[in-house]
Amino acid sequence: MRKEGTTTIILGAGLSGLGAALASGLPVYEATDRPGGVCHSYYLDEDHMRRDPYVGEVSQCFRFEPAGGHWLFGVSEVSRKKIEGFCPLREYARKAAVFFHQTGTLVPYPLQDCLRYFEDAVRNRILQEVCSDELRSPQRSPSFKDWLLANFGPTLCELFFFPFNERYTCGLYADIAPQDLYKSVVDKQRIRRGAFEDASNHGYNSVFLYPSGGLDKLVRAMSATCDIHFDHRVVRIDTSLRKVYFENGAIRSYDKIISTIPLHTMIELCGIDCGQTQDPSTAVLVVNMGAMRGANCPPYHWVYLPSSKSGIHRVGFYSHVDRSFVPQRYREDDRVVSLYAEKSLRGDFPLSAEVKAETCTAIVDELKEWGFIGTPLVIDSTYTDPAYTWSRPESTWAPTAMRELGHRGIHQIGRYGAWRFQGMMESFEEGLSAGQTMAQ
Repeated sequence: MRKEGTTTIILGAGLSGLGAALASGLPVYEATDRPGGVCHSYYLDEDHMRRDPYVGEVSQCFRFEPAGGHWLFGVSEVSRKKIEGFCPLREYARKAAVFFHQTGTLVPYPLQDCLRYFEDAVRNRILQEVCSDELRSPQRSPSFKDWLLANFGPTLCELFFFPFNERYTCGLYADIAPQDLYKSVVDKQRIRRGAFEDASNHGYNSVFLYPSGGLDKLVRAMSATCDIHFDHRVVRIDTSLRKVYFENGAIRSYDKIISTIPLHTMIELCGIDCGQTQDPSTAVLVVNMGAMRGANCPPYHWVYLPSSKSGIHRVGFYSHVDRSFVPQRYREDDRVVSLYAEKSLRGDFPLSAEVKAETCTAIVDELKEWGFIGTPLVIDSTYTDPAYTWSRPESTWAPTAMRELGHRGIHQIGRYGAWRFQGMMESFEEGLSAGQTMAQ
Protein backbone atom coordinates (compact mmCIF):
# COMPACT_ATOMS: atom_id res chain seq x y z
CA MET A 1 0.00 0.00 0.00
CA ARG A 2 1.19 3.52 -0.77
CA LYS A 3 2.12 5.53 2.29
CA GLU A 4 -0.22 8.52 2.62
CA GLY A 5 1.01 12.03 3.29
CA THR A 6 4.42 11.61 1.64
CA THR A 7 5.80 12.10 -1.86
CA THR A 8 8.06 9.18 -2.64
CA ILE A 9 8.92 8.34 -6.23
CA ILE A 10 10.86 5.57 -7.97
CA LEU A 11 13.38 6.32 -10.70
CA GLY A 12 13.88 3.49 -13.17
CA ALA A 13 11.59 0.64 -14.30
CA GLY A 14 14.16 -2.15 -14.41
CA LEU A 15 13.64 -5.20 -12.21
CA SER A 16 14.67 -3.31 -9.05
CA GLY A 17 12.28 -0.46 -9.80
CA LEU A 18 9.47 -2.82 -10.75
CA GLY A 19 9.97 -4.75 -7.52
CA ALA A 20 9.78 -1.53 -5.51
CA ALA A 21 6.65 -0.44 -7.38
CA LEU A 22 4.89 -3.77 -6.94
CA ALA A 23 5.54 -3.68 -3.20
CA SER A 24 4.57 -0.05 -2.65
CA GLY A 25 2.23 1.24 -5.37
CA LEU A 26 4.53 4.25 -5.75
CA PRO A 27 4.85 6.02 -9.13
CA VAL A 28 7.80 5.11 -11.35
CA TYR A 29 9.57 7.43 -13.80
CA GLU A 30 11.39 5.59 -16.58
CA ALA A 31 13.80 7.22 -19.04
CA THR A 32 12.86 5.02 -22.01
CA ASP A 33 9.60 3.90 -23.60
CA ARG A 34 9.85 0.32 -22.23
CA PRO A 35 10.03 -1.39 -18.83
CA GLY A 36 12.74 -3.83 -17.78
CA GLY A 37 15.94 -1.80 -18.17
CA VAL A 38 18.55 -4.13 -19.70
CA CYS A 39 16.32 -7.05 -18.69
CA HIS A 40 13.91 -7.15 -21.60
CA SER A 41 13.57 -8.76 -25.00
CA TYR A 42 13.28 -7.40 -28.51
CA TYR A 43 12.26 -9.01 -31.79
CA LEU A 44 13.79 -8.96 -35.27
CA ASP A 45 12.54 -10.57 -38.43
CA GLU A 46 14.89 -11.72 -41.19
CA ASP A 47 14.57 -8.35 -42.90
CA HIS A 48 16.12 -6.78 -39.78
CA MET A 49 12.83 -5.07 -38.99
CA ARG A 50 12.08 -4.62 -35.30
CA ARG A 51 8.68 -5.91 -34.25
CA ASP A 52 6.79 -4.71 -31.22
CA PRO A 53 5.16 -7.38 -29.01
CA TYR A 54 2.87 -4.69 -27.59
CA VAL A 55 1.09 -4.16 -30.90
CA GLY A 56 1.68 -7.12 -33.19
CA GLU A 57 2.53 -10.76 -33.78
CA VAL A 58 6.16 -11.71 -33.20
CA SER A 59 6.11 -15.51 -33.52
CA GLN A 60 8.00 -15.33 -36.84
CA CYS A 61 10.85 -13.27 -35.36
CA PHE A 62 14.08 -14.00 -33.56
CA ARG A 63 13.87 -12.97 -29.92
CA PHE A 64 16.99 -11.33 -28.51
CA GLU A 65 18.00 -9.58 -25.31
CA PRO A 66 19.99 -6.33 -25.36
CA ALA A 67 22.82 -7.40 -23.06
CA GLY A 68 22.87 -11.10 -23.88
CA GLY A 69 21.00 -13.93 -22.19
CA HIS A 70 19.39 -13.02 -18.88
CA TRP A 71 18.77 -16.13 -16.83
CA LEU A 72 17.26 -16.20 -13.35
CA PHE A 73 19.34 -17.90 -10.66
CA GLY A 74 19.30 -17.85 -6.88
CA VAL A 75 15.52 -17.48 -6.85
CA SER A 76 13.95 -17.67 -3.38
CA GLU A 77 10.61 -19.40 -2.92
CA VAL A 78 9.00 -16.05 -2.09
CA SER A 79 10.29 -14.43 -5.30
CA ARG A 80 9.43 -17.44 -7.41
CA LYS A 81 5.85 -17.39 -6.17
CA LYS A 82 5.65 -13.65 -6.82
CA ILE A 83 7.01 -13.99 -10.37
CA GLU A 84 4.85 -16.99 -11.24
CA GLY A 85 1.85 -14.83 -10.42
CA PHE A 86 2.73 -12.92 -13.60
CA CYS A 87 4.30 -15.56 -15.83
CA PRO A 88 5.14 -19.30 -15.61
CA LEU A 89 8.82 -20.16 -15.18
CA ARG A 90 10.77 -22.96 -16.82
CA GLU A 91 13.72 -24.60 -15.08
CA TYR A 92 16.98 -25.61 -16.78
CA ALA A 93 20.15 -27.43 -15.74
CA ARG A 94 23.13 -25.36 -16.85
CA LYS A 95 25.32 -26.64 -19.69
CA ALA A 96 28.45 -24.48 -19.93
CA ALA A 97 32.02 -24.98 -21.06
CA VAL A 98 35.35 -23.27 -21.68
CA PHE A 99 36.48 -23.24 -25.32
CA PHE A 100 40.16 -23.27 -26.31
CA HIS A 101 39.96 -22.30 -29.97
CA GLN A 102 43.63 -23.07 -30.71
CA THR A 103 42.96 -26.79 -30.24
CA GLY A 104 39.18 -26.81 -30.65
CA THR A 105 38.88 -28.23 -27.13
CA LEU A 106 35.76 -27.79 -24.98
CA VAL A 107 36.14 -28.35 -21.24
CA PRO A 108 32.99 -28.32 -19.07
CA TYR A 109 32.54 -25.41 -16.66
CA PRO A 110 33.66 -24.84 -13.91
CA LEU A 111 37.06 -25.52 -15.43
CA GLN A 112 38.79 -26.10 -12.08
CA ASP A 113 36.40 -28.98 -11.36
CA CYS A 114 37.07 -30.72 -14.69
CA LEU A 115 40.83 -31.27 -14.67
CA ARG A 116 40.42 -34.80 -16.07
CA TYR A 117 40.10 -33.19 -19.51
CA PHE A 118 43.73 -32.04 -19.39
CA GLU A 119 46.85 -34.03 -20.18
CA ASP A 120 48.28 -35.89 -17.19
CA ALA A 121 51.30 -33.60 -16.77
CA VAL A 122 49.18 -30.43 -16.84
CA ARG A 123 46.53 -31.91 -14.56
CA ASN A 124 49.09 -33.05 -12.00
CA ARG A 125 50.84 -29.68 -12.01
CA ILE A 126 47.55 -27.87 -11.44
CA LEU A 127 46.63 -30.23 -8.59
CA GLN A 128 50.00 -29.70 -6.96
CA GLU A 129 49.67 -25.92 -7.21
CA VAL A 130 46.04 -25.62 -6.13
CA CYS A 131 46.35 -28.00 -3.19
CA SER A 132 49.73 -26.69 -2.04
CA ASP A 133 49.98 -24.80 1.23
CA GLU A 134 52.43 -22.46 -0.48
CA LEU A 135 49.67 -20.44 -2.16
CA ARG A 136 49.01 -17.49 0.10
CA SER A 137 47.17 -14.24 -0.35
CA PRO A 138 49.43 -11.17 -0.21
CA GLN A 139 49.59 -9.20 3.03
CA ARG A 140 48.37 -6.03 1.32
CA SER A 141 44.79 -5.73 0.14
CA PRO A 142 44.76 -8.11 -2.82
CA SER A 143 43.62 -7.33 -6.31
CA PHE A 144 41.34 -9.74 -8.15
CA LYS A 145 44.42 -10.99 -10.01
CA ASP A 146 46.23 -11.61 -6.71
CA TRP A 147 43.23 -13.55 -5.40
CA LEU A 148 43.04 -15.74 -8.51
CA LEU A 149 46.74 -16.59 -8.34
CA ALA A 150 46.59 -17.32 -4.61
CA ASN A 151 43.66 -19.71 -5.02
CA PHE A 152 44.21 -21.40 -8.38
CA GLY A 153 47.98 -21.27 -8.91
CA PRO A 154 50.00 -20.13 -11.93
CA THR A 155 49.16 -22.91 -14.40
CA LEU A 156 45.37 -22.66 -14.20
CA CYS A 157 45.60 -18.86 -14.14
CA GLU A 158 47.76 -18.79 -17.27
CA LEU A 159 45.50 -21.28 -19.05
CA PHE A 160 42.20 -19.60 -18.25
CA PHE A 161 41.65 -17.21 -15.35
CA PHE A 162 44.11 -14.51 -16.39
CA PRO A 163 43.33 -14.33 -20.14
CA PHE A 164 39.57 -14.63 -19.58
CA ASN A 165 39.46 -11.91 -16.95
CA GLU A 166 41.76 -9.70 -19.02
CA ARG A 167 38.95 -9.60 -21.60
CA TYR A 168 36.02 -9.71 -19.18
CA THR A 169 37.30 -6.74 -17.11
CA CYS A 170 39.13 -4.91 -19.94
CA GLY A 171 42.41 -5.36 -18.08
CA LEU A 172 41.09 -4.05 -14.76
CA TYR A 173 41.46 -7.35 -12.90
CA ALA A 174 44.98 -6.39 -11.79
CA ASP A 175 43.68 -3.18 -10.17
CA ILE A 176 40.23 -4.02 -8.80
CA ALA A 177 39.30 -5.75 -5.56
CA PRO A 178 38.20 -9.40 -5.60
CA GLN A 179 34.47 -9.60 -6.23
CA ASP A 180 31.79 -11.95 -7.56
CA LEU A 181 33.88 -14.71 -5.99
CA TYR A 182 31.00 -17.17 -6.06
CA LYS A 183 31.64 -17.32 -9.82
CA SER A 184 35.12 -18.78 -9.19
CA VAL A 185 34.44 -21.43 -6.56
CA VAL A 186 37.46 -22.80 -4.68
CA ASP A 187 36.58 -26.26 -3.36
CA LYS A 188 39.79 -28.29 -3.11
CA GLN A 189 37.97 -31.55 -2.43
CA ARG A 190 35.83 -31.10 -5.54
CA ILE A 191 38.88 -30.04 -7.58
CA ARG A 192 40.68 -33.26 -6.59
CA ARG A 193 37.63 -35.38 -7.41
CA GLY A 194 37.09 -33.60 -10.73
CA ALA A 195 40.61 -34.55 -11.78
CA PHE A 196 39.44 -38.16 -12.12
CA GLU A 197 35.61 -38.20 -12.30
CA ASP A 198 32.63 -36.01 -13.20
CA ALA A 199 32.22 -33.04 -10.84
CA SER A 200 31.11 -30.38 -13.32
CA ASN A 201 27.48 -29.68 -12.38
CA HIS A 202 28.43 -27.12 -9.78
CA GLY A 203 28.60 -23.36 -9.43
CA TYR A 204 26.44 -20.34 -8.80
CA ASN A 205 23.93 -21.00 -11.62
CA SER A 206 23.94 -24.78 -12.02
CA VAL A 207 20.14 -24.52 -12.18
CA PHE A 208 18.44 -21.45 -13.62
CA LEU A 209 14.98 -20.27 -14.61
CA TYR A 210 13.53 -18.37 -17.55
CA PRO A 211 10.00 -17.00 -18.08
CA SER A 212 7.83 -19.03 -20.41
CA GLY A 213 7.20 -16.82 -23.43
CA GLY A 214 10.19 -14.59 -22.82
CA LEU A 215 11.60 -12.04 -20.41
CA ASP A 216 9.56 -9.31 -22.08
CA LYS A 217 6.34 -11.17 -21.24
CA LEU A 218 7.28 -11.09 -17.56
CA VAL A 219 8.26 -7.40 -17.39
CA ARG A 220 5.21 -6.35 -19.43
CA ALA A 221 2.92 -8.24 -17.06
CA MET A 222 4.60 -6.66 -14.05
CA SER A 223 4.56 -3.15 -15.49
CA ALA A 224 0.86 -3.40 -16.37
CA THR A 225 0.04 -3.36 -12.65
CA CYS A 226 2.34 -0.41 -11.87
CA ASP A 227 2.00 3.37 -12.22
CA ILE A 228 4.82 3.99 -14.72
CA HIS A 229 5.53 7.25 -16.52
CA PHE A 230 7.64 6.43 -19.58
CA ASP A 231 9.93 8.81 -21.51
CA HIS A 232 10.90 10.64 -18.31
CA ARG A 233 14.68 10.94 -18.41
CA VAL A 234 16.14 12.77 -15.41
CA VAL A 235 18.42 15.70 -16.31
CA ARG A 236 18.84 17.33 -12.89
CA ILE A 237 17.88 16.91 -9.26
CA ASP A 238 17.76 19.88 -6.89
CA THR A 239 18.24 18.19 -3.53
CA SER A 240 17.69 21.41 -1.55
CA LEU A 241 14.29 22.05 -3.15
CA ARG A 242 13.62 18.30 -3.47
CA LYS A 243 12.67 18.57 -7.15
CA VAL A 244 13.42 16.26 -10.07
CA TYR A 245 13.71 17.82 -13.54
CA PHE A 246 13.06 15.67 -16.61
CA GLU A 247 14.19 16.01 -20.22
CA ASN A 248 10.58 16.36 -21.40
CA GLY A 249 10.10 19.46 -19.23
CA ALA A 250 8.22 17.78 -16.41
CA ILE A 251 9.13 18.60 -12.80
CA ARG A 252 8.28 16.43 -9.80
CA SER A 253 8.64 17.23 -6.11
CA TYR A 254 9.68 14.51 -3.70
CA ASP A 255 10.30 13.75 -0.07
CA LYS A 256 12.15 10.52 -0.82
CA ILE A 257 13.43 8.74 -3.91
CA ILE A 258 14.08 5.07 -4.58
CA SER A 259 16.65 5.27 -7.37
CA THR A 260 18.02 2.62 -9.71
CA ILE A 261 19.96 5.18 -11.77
CA PRO A 262 23.68 4.24 -11.92
CA LEU A 263 25.45 5.62 -8.87
CA HIS A 264 28.01 7.74 -10.73
CA THR A 265 25.25 9.29 -12.84
CA MET A 266 23.07 9.98 -9.81
CA ILE A 267 25.68 11.95 -7.88
CA GLU A 268 26.36 13.98 -11.02
CA LEU A 269 22.63 14.71 -11.47
CA CYS A 270 22.54 15.88 -7.85
CA GLY A 271 25.74 17.95 -8.13
CA ILE A 272 27.46 16.01 -5.34
CA ASP A 273 31.25 15.86 -5.08
CA CYS A 274 32.31 12.86 -3.00
CA GLY A 275 35.93 14.01 -2.95
CA GLN A 276 37.09 10.59 -4.16
CA THR A 277 38.01 8.95 -7.43
CA GLN A 278 35.06 7.08 -8.88
CA ASP A 279 35.34 3.31 -9.00
CA PRO A 280 35.53 1.95 -12.56
CA SER A 281 32.91 0.36 -14.75
CA THR A 282 32.98 -1.35 -18.12
CA ALA A 283 30.58 -1.48 -21.04
CA VAL A 284 29.62 -4.46 -23.17
CA LEU A 285 28.98 -4.79 -26.89
CA VAL A 286 26.62 -7.69 -27.57
CA VAL A 287 26.21 -9.09 -31.06
CA ASN A 288 22.91 -10.96 -31.39
CA MET A 289 22.59 -13.40 -34.26
CA GLY A 290 20.24 -15.81 -35.93
CA ALA A 291 22.22 -18.21 -38.10
CA MET A 292 22.51 -21.63 -39.63
CA ARG A 293 24.18 -24.06 -37.25
CA GLY A 294 27.90 -24.49 -37.89
CA ALA A 295 29.65 -27.84 -38.18
CA ASN A 296 31.33 -27.31 -34.79
CA CYS A 297 28.45 -25.61 -32.98
CA PRO A 298 28.93 -26.50 -29.28
CA PRO A 299 25.99 -28.18 -27.50
CA TYR A 300 26.22 -25.79 -24.54
CA HIS A 301 24.07 -22.92 -23.28
CA TRP A 302 27.16 -20.73 -23.21
CA VAL A 303 30.94 -21.01 -23.52
CA TYR A 304 33.69 -18.94 -21.90
CA LEU A 305 36.62 -17.85 -24.05
CA PRO A 306 40.13 -17.32 -22.65
CA SER A 307 41.30 -16.26 -26.10
CA SER A 308 39.80 -14.80 -29.26
CA LYS A 309 41.04 -12.60 -32.08
CA SER A 310 37.95 -10.40 -31.93
CA GLY A 311 38.21 -9.89 -28.16
CA ILE A 312 34.95 -11.60 -27.18
CA HIS A 313 34.94 -13.36 -23.81
CA ARG A 314 31.70 -15.35 -23.99
CA VAL A 315 29.26 -16.79 -26.51
CA GLY A 316 25.80 -17.90 -25.48
CA PHE A 317 23.15 -19.82 -27.41
CA TYR A 318 19.63 -18.62 -26.69
CA SER A 319 18.16 -21.47 -28.72
CA HIS A 320 20.12 -24.12 -26.78
CA VAL A 321 18.23 -22.94 -23.71
CA ASP A 322 14.82 -22.69 -25.38
CA ARG A 323 13.71 -23.01 -29.01
CA SER A 324 11.19 -20.18 -28.54
CA PHE A 325 14.07 -17.77 -29.28
CA VAL A 326 13.91 -18.67 -32.99
CA PRO A 327 10.98 -18.01 -35.37
CA GLN A 328 8.18 -20.53 -35.07
CA ARG A 329 8.86 -22.00 -38.52
CA TYR A 330 12.38 -23.01 -37.37
CA ARG A 331 11.59 -24.44 -33.94
CA GLU A 332 11.54 -28.05 -35.14
CA ASP A 333 14.61 -27.45 -37.33
CA ASP A 334 17.77 -27.59 -35.23
CA ARG A 335 19.83 -26.37 -38.18
CA VAL A 336 18.88 -22.81 -37.15
CA VAL A 337 20.30 -21.30 -33.96
CA SER A 338 20.13 -17.98 -32.17
CA LEU A 339 23.09 -16.75 -30.16
CA TYR A 340 24.95 -13.79 -28.70
CA ALA A 341 28.60 -12.86 -28.33
CA GLU A 342 29.90 -10.47 -25.67
CA LYS A 343 32.85 -8.11 -25.82
CA SER A 344 33.72 -5.87 -22.87
CA LEU A 345 34.90 -2.32 -23.52
CA ARG A 346 36.04 0.57 -21.39
CA GLY A 347 32.95 2.68 -20.83
CA ASP A 348 32.13 6.37 -20.57
CA PHE A 349 32.65 7.13 -24.25
CA PRO A 350 30.39 6.64 -27.27
CA LEU A 351 31.15 3.75 -29.60
CA SER A 352 31.28 5.08 -33.14
CA ALA A 353 29.13 3.43 -35.78
CA GLU A 354 32.22 2.61 -37.84
CA VAL A 355 34.07 0.90 -34.98
CA LYS A 356 30.91 -0.92 -33.96
CA ALA A 357 30.38 -2.26 -37.50
CA GLU A 358 34.01 -3.36 -37.83
CA THR A 359 33.89 -5.11 -34.46
CA CYS A 360 30.66 -6.91 -35.31
CA THR A 361 32.11 -8.12 -38.60
CA ALA A 362 35.22 -9.44 -36.86
CA ILE A 363 33.10 -11.29 -34.29
CA VAL A 364 30.83 -12.91 -36.88
CA ASP A 365 33.83 -13.91 -39.01
CA GLU A 366 35.53 -15.54 -36.03
CA LEU A 367 32.44 -17.53 -35.06
CA LYS A 368 32.21 -18.77 -38.66
CA GLU A 369 35.92 -19.63 -38.61
CA TRP A 370 35.42 -21.74 -35.49
CA GLY A 371 32.45 -23.49 -37.09
CA PHE A 372 30.03 -22.24 -34.43
CA ILE A 373 27.77 -20.77 -37.12
CA GLY A 374 27.26 -21.08 -40.84
CA THR A 375 25.35 -18.52 -42.89
CA PRO A 376 24.01 -15.64 -40.75
CA LEU A 377 20.29 -14.96 -41.13
CA VAL A 378 20.08 -11.82 -39.01
CA ILE A 379 22.70 -9.80 -37.10
CA ASP A 380 22.11 -7.01 -34.62
CA SER A 381 24.21 -5.36 -31.92
CA THR A 382 23.58 -3.49 -28.69
CA TYR A 383 25.86 -1.43 -26.47
CA THR A 384 25.29 -1.24 -22.71
CA ASP A 385 27.19 1.24 -20.54
CA PRO A 386 27.67 0.58 -17.72
CA ALA A 387 27.33 -3.19 -17.92
CA TYR A 388 29.69 -4.19 -15.10
CA THR A 389 30.71 -2.22 -12.03
CA TRP A 390 33.96 -2.71 -10.11
CA SER A 391 35.63 -1.49 -6.92
CA ARG A 392 39.26 -0.73 -6.18
CA PRO A 393 40.88 -2.36 -3.14
CA GLU A 394 39.89 -0.48 0.03
CA SER A 395 37.82 2.02 -1.96
CA THR A 396 35.07 3.82 -0.05
CA TRP A 397 33.73 5.72 -3.05
CA ALA A 398 30.46 3.76 -3.44
CA PRO A 399 29.43 3.74 0.25
CA THR A 400 30.39 7.43 0.53
CA ALA A 401 28.29 8.32 -2.52
CA MET A 402 25.33 6.32 -1.24
CA ARG A 403 25.61 7.92 2.20
CA GLU A 404 25.65 11.42 0.68
CA LEU A 405 22.58 10.61 -1.38
CA GLY A 406 20.88 9.08 1.65
CA HIS A 407 21.34 12.35 3.55
CA ARG A 408 19.30 13.96 0.75
CA GLY A 409 16.44 11.45 0.85
CA ILE A 410 17.68 9.30 -2.04
CA HIS A 411 17.94 5.53 -1.54
CA GLN A 412 20.00 3.74 -4.21
CA ILE A 413 19.17 0.13 -5.08
CA GLY A 414 19.98 -2.41 -7.77
CA ARG A 415 23.01 -3.60 -9.65
CA TYR A 416 23.94 -0.16 -10.95
CA GLY A 417 22.24 2.03 -8.37
CA ALA A 418 24.16 0.39 -5.52
CA TRP A 419 27.26 -0.30 -7.69
CA ARG A 420 27.59 -4.02 -6.98
CA PHE A 421 27.21 -7.15 -9.05
CA GLN A 422 24.01 -9.04 -8.41
CA GLY A 423 21.72 -11.25 -10.39
CA MET A 424 18.28 -10.23 -11.59
CA MET A 425 16.54 -11.92 -8.69
CA GLU A 426 18.71 -10.17 -6.11
CA SER A 427 17.82 -6.88 -7.77
CA PHE A 428 14.12 -7.73 -7.83
CA GLU A 429 14.15 -8.81 -4.18
CA GLU A 430 16.04 -5.66 -3.18
CA GLY A 431 13.35 -3.64 -4.93
CA LEU A 432 10.59 -5.51 -3.12
CA SER A 433 12.30 -4.85 0.21
CA ALA A 434 12.84 -1.14 -0.51
CA GLY A 435 9.24 -0.75 -1.66
CA GLN A 436 7.87 -2.48 1.42
CA THR A 437 9.99 -0.26 3.68
CA MET A 438 8.82 2.94 1.97
CA ALA A 439 5.19 1.83 2.08
CA GLN A 440 5.18 1.28 5.85
